[in-house]
Amino acid sequence: MKTLDLHFHTSWNQLTRRQLLYLCKLYRLNLTEFKFKTYLFVKFTGIKVLPKQIIADHVYYFFRKGKIRFSLSVDEMHWFLRAVHLFTEDSKLTKNLFPHFRILHKRFFGPSNSCYNMTVHEFLFAERILDAFHQQQNPVYLRQLCAILYRPQVKPYRPNSPGYNGDRRQSFNDYNYTRRARWFKLLPHEKQMAVYVFYVGCRNAIIEKHPHLFNSAAVSSEKQNHVDNMKQVLIALNQGDITKNKEILQTQIWEAFGQLNEMVRQNKQAKAKK
Repeated sequence: MKTLDLHFHTSWNQLTRRQLLYLCKLYRLNLTEFKFKTYLFVKFTGIKVLPKQIIADHVYYFFRKGKIRFSLSVDEMHWFLRAVHLFTEDSKLTKNLFPHFRILHKRFFGPSNSCYNMTVHEFLFAERILDAFHQQQNPVYLRQLCAILYRPQVKPYRPNSPGYNGDRRQSFNDYNYTRRARWFKLLPHEKQMAVYVFYVGCRNAIIEKHPHLFNSAAVSSEKQNHVDNMKQVLIALNQGDITKNKEILQTQIWEAFGQLNEMVRQNKQAKAKK
């Protein structure tokens, strides 16, 4: 008797570029959950689907992996599909599988893994556009999100310079990202969706890591906007001095939010002791 070992991912960050694009392609098809999981299961395990059969009034799904042919009952099929359940939940992808895109003669560079080099200013606008996309599902907002996160390389690019801040992208400018969004019309929709999935995964990680700052709200990419929270963030960080806002906006979010999260935690602790 031959043994067949079907390997499957246990986390979002194990996805390859090709698998992520396939996942984004399925999102557009509005499949039932069973079909969605089945397509993923087949694609990610590399098995080939054979015609299903009815044997003794029971349905069996037949597959082939290499030279091995095997079947699964309906109950067994549902059990195996539990392995892909994490991809029906909110994104946890924090590994940027597309560090840059080449569109015609231009290259656009994206954020680092987990968006560690993202600034408060960039995050504010990304959240605003994400909320608009969730509300309207207009592809214009998806392209604008790409334009916020992906920018041309800074000039001069000197990664070995003592003043290098770890971000090879030009500084975010809220006046020109809408013009840059036109370039992303030429980017395949699956890659635009890949940017969306990556950003949602990063923002979820940021929110989960700073529960005091975000009021321990449940993390979800659906209909949840943190722009109002960010206004309070600026007020807290500048401590009443609005001249500090420009400097604060250029601060990387993990640094700024980490400091604020600790401030809120200590404040809650102090109030609890009263």
